[in-house]
Amino acid sequence: MYTDSYMGVVRRHPALWGYLYDKTDHQKQDSRLRRMQLAIERLSTKRLKKALRELHPDAVVCTHFLPAQLLSRRRKESSTSRCECR
Repeated sequence: MYTDSYMGVVRRHPALWGYLYDKTDHQKQDSRLRRMQLAIERLSTKRLKKALRELHPDAVVCTHFLPAQLLSRRRKESSTSRCECR
């Protein structure tokens, strides 16, 4: 869902993508847009979280911002240095 939506907007409406990027990059943590962004993120990263729980990797190399953003947030939330994705 995330990939198809992203590719469709970028191809057909690049100016809209730029606007959305700016809006989501500079938003309050408790905004409605932020809550919607986090809900979409949770839905689209279930398989990644499951794989991380099962594999317990020492390191993860990300070639896209979404998994890096998710892992960074989880690491900040975790009290240990190891990323715990729930």
